[in-house]
Amino acid sequence: MRAIQRYQEWARNLMTLSDKLSIEVRNRAIFFQQVSYEPIAKYGMAVSEITNDFYAATFEGVDLATVKDPKALLATVQRERERLRDTAKGKVGDLRGALVHEFRILMKAEKASANPLMQPTGKKPPAAD
Repeated sequence: MRAIQRYQEWARNLMTLSDKLSIEVRNRAIFFQQVSYEPIAKYGMAVSEITNDFYAATFEGVDLATVKDPKALLATVQRERERLRDTAKGKVGDLRGALVHEFRILMKAEKASANPLMQPTGKKPPAAD
């Protein structure tokens, strides 16, 4: 049961820290142009989302004092940890790569690989009047 208590504490701490990170990222992202804001904000939201999903799938609404089958709960935690890891490597990892790329462009350490006349959606911007 002690292992489950530690996982619950870690899940809560992870959720709290990711929410703080997401808010900080969003608050700082407003200082950048829209093309830079988007990858920054997407990354912050994705990190918060996956950690909140982990907590919801494992401990949300769980009172450890009333858990009848700790082994089943531990199995759920293990399964969700793997899903969290895979999501962090996959979708969130891709967003992290986009974020790092954008910061490198902003620091002039890398050149923008996209056509500057194209928006992130791939559509040309509307013609100026």
